Amino acid sequence: MLTSMLLIFILLIAQPAMAQKPFTGDREELQNRFLRFRQMRNEGSKNVSMFERLQKLREFRSKKQNSAPQAPGMHLDIAYGNHERQKLDIYAPENASGVPVLVYIHGGAWKIGNKKMVDNKPKFFTSRNWIFVSANYRLLPDGKHPANVQDVASALAWVHDNIGKYGGSADRIILCGFSAGAHLTALAGLDSTYLINAGKSLAVIKAVILLDNPVADVIEEAKGSSHDRMIETFGPDQEMQRSASPVSQISATGVKPLFIIAYSGGMAAYSPMSDKDFKLQATMLATALEKAGAKAHLFPHESLNHTELNRNFGSSADEAGVTAPILLLLKNF
Repeated sequence: MLTSMLLIFILLIAQPAMAQKPFTGDREELQNRFLRFRQMRNEGSKNVSMFERLQKLREFRSKKQNSAPQAPGMHLDIAYGNHERQKLDIYAPENASGVPVLVYIHGGAWKIGNKKMVDNKPKFFTSRNWIFVSANYRLLPDGKHPANVQDVASALAWVHDNIGKYGGSADRIILCGFSAGAHLTALAGLDSTYLINAGKSLAVIKAVILLDNPVADVIEEAKGSSHDRMIETFGPDQEMQRSASPVSQISATGVKPLFIIAYSGGMAAYSPMSDKDFKLQATMLATALEKAGAKAHLFPHESLNHTELNRNFGSSADEAGVTAPILLLLKNF
């Protein structure tokens, strides 16, 4: 009885993150949601935080939402490596030829998430004559740093070599990431080692878009409340942590793509991150980039939460203006 009451309470407070439409009170719908929570609990959810449970529900919702075609040309589950997670999806407009390419890296705290978590982005970008690519990467434990960012570089290398077959321009590739994906995107766009090992260089990335990068300096982050998550993802060795810190990879010389950094007002109370973290990480990285002579544009969206920032990017109903100023900067790409 107590468990049932708790689940009902959770369903009510988590409603915006769980449903594509308001809850109607339908008995079958309620039963399905109970089953989802029960399934997560049976899969060992005793050791899973509330934040991660809700992320799983968002992934479920996104998979359902993206089960229907979103672009004239869909090419799904293309392998860029041998691991089951090393796959990407391509969404292309009709009769594409030499169009710009947005490569999107999903979030999920480095341990959950899927390339299908794209909301309306494929439809939005293909309708504006862009190719949209969404890539998976290895997750924890297989994806412990640096394996995850190596996958991002490998996916980029594959896109650079092959996107012309789908009508995209290899000279017009934009790399974009959300949350944990933004962290990996920042590393791939700053540390040339990863792309060099994949047979490419930083020159293949024309711009980098970060949507709520959660960590700019792993060493500093590991000193606070995020200690356990940092150790789990990047290990206890400070040299390894430094290699995973975007601010430590900024060089005063060499190629540096244009950086576009958007941040939200934070996450809900169930998150391990405070409301100020995304602003702090964004300004820390932008300041370091500018000191090194790179171009960095900050876009604050403090009226939005973490989820809303990502959902609004690539939405035709983006009243908060997340997408428009970014595309304005990219109009010549």
